[in-house]
Amino acid sequence: MFKSTFKRIVIVFAIAAGLICGNSFHRIGVSGDDSLLSSKFDQELKSDIPSEITTISGIEMVLIPAGEFTTSYIMERLTKSRRIIITEPFYLGKYPVTQSQWEEIMGSNPSKFKGDSDSPVENVTWDTVQEFIQRINAKESTNRYRLPTDAEWEYAVRANTQTKYFWGDEIAYMDKYVWHRENSGAKTHPVGMKLPNQWGLYDMLGNVYELVQDKIDGKYYIYNDIIDYYDDASVLIDPVGNSYIQPNYHPDLFNTLRGWSWSSGRTEISVDKRSPGLIFYLDKESGNIGFRLSSSVD
Repeated sequence: MFKSTFKRIVIVFAIAAGLICGNSFHRIGVSGDDSLLSSKFDQELKSDIPSEITTISGIEMVLIPAGEFTTSYIMERLTKSRRIIITEPFYLGKYPVTQSQWEEIMGSNPSKFKGDSDSPVENVTWDTVQEFIQRINAKESTNRYRLPTDAEWEYAVRANTQTKYFWGDEIAYMDKYVWHRENSGAKTHPVGMKLPNQWGLYDMLGNVYELVQDKIDGKYYIYNDIIDYYDDASVLIDPVGNSYIQPNYHPDLFNTLRGWSWSSGRTEISVDKRSPGLIFYLDKESGNIGFRLSSSVD
């Protein structure tokens, strides 16, 4: 029994090692002409769509226009590029959801680092975040609120850049934008204290990992090799990762985390890396995991 358990742990860690640095979206592949799509998101946003909205509980959200970005991924041990197209505008939280905002909706505060209500809520789980979303939707009699997809999150953090960081390629400027291991004092900090990206989003990197809607599908990864089910398509449209279903493995292992956290080293952080929920699953009291609310445009 011990050998079986140990083997399972080794397999999970091996899969996780491939997931941490892997970059792959798997949903809709297009290898032909996508000119009809480009005309859709190249249009100017309608003037009657607010550039910012605020929920009843005070969560400020920024309008993110439709568009595209290019990401890299590994195929047959070669690094390739792929266009990701986001066909619809959406709203994204200007900041991670804070402890006071969480407590107003949920009536309690699960965070490890209490003491400042403007710090991001952490120690949340996939299930409790889904409950938060259900409650805030009910409170406003809507169904517009959700988590961003992995692709939406990366598109938003890049903000029309193609550099390692949204401010450029220079790690020397990171302290102006990011709470990380070397400057955080081993804790979270109130949101909005660092500089935002070009679209006015704060704390997209560092402070807390952010849950996104996608589940990393372990079948896409075998150690450091990626199995591509879309025939190496050069374009993906509104991609969403599939759910991972495997007996005896807790589903939180395969939640996708973006943005890194206060405990991440400076050299670990970039706009394109993702992490598996294994980090959360092994240490539920880490104070690492938060989230950012997203919304469709009515």
